Amino acid sequence: MERRNNEKSKGLVGWFLVIIIILQGCAAVKPQANFVDNKIELKQCKEDTSKFWWEKQGFNWHNYDKIMVEPIAIQMDKNNFKQEELQTAVNDFQKIITQGLSPEYLVVDEPGPNVLRLRCAITAINTSNPALNALTTLAIFMPLDMGGATIEVEFFNSITGERVAAMVDQKTGTPLQLKSSFSQFGQAKGAFEDWAKELKLALVTNP
Repeated sequence: MERRNNEKSKGLVGWFLVIIIILQGCAAVKPQANFVDNKIELKQCKEDTSKFWWEKQGFNWHNYDKIMVEPIAIQMDKNNFKQEELQTAVNDFQKIITQGLSPEYLVVDEPGPNVLRLRCAITAINTSNPALNALTTLAIFMPLDMGGATIEVEFFNSITGERVAAMVDQKTGTPLQLKSSFSQFGQAKGAFEDWAKELKLALVTNP
């Protein structure tokens, strides 16, 4: 009986250590803004501590029903990635945003009335290690090597060119995103999908 209790205690300690590691990996750290104008005072969002946000006073998202999405930029250290990998990430993000906004919002190619211009860059991509995650899933029933991405975004009135909002956000995957953990860029792509949903929500709810 004593041996069984000791084994149970060791198991609980192991799970406790795993949880600590995960929480440490998900802790919000303010990313260094390189794409967004550094004169803007970004503030941490209370609802989502991974997000740092600025918005012009009195700005109303409801004034816009069309989005002009500039080509997604890559502004990060590219040494650890193949060019085709980065291009695929850009293409995926561009597609996810444009498809995610429809049918409520029309994506247009030119400035005009009620058109919000979106300028965005991927400034970091953290890949997952599928092989390691397969091993940890077999050992402790969950993946531990989390991926993710960081983006910086600016929003402009497409006619006047006035900046109306800006954001820097870093998202990291969780062990609950099991399928994404077994793809090198799976959780980075999941971050892109989350941002597309958040953009649409902002347009609808005017946060």
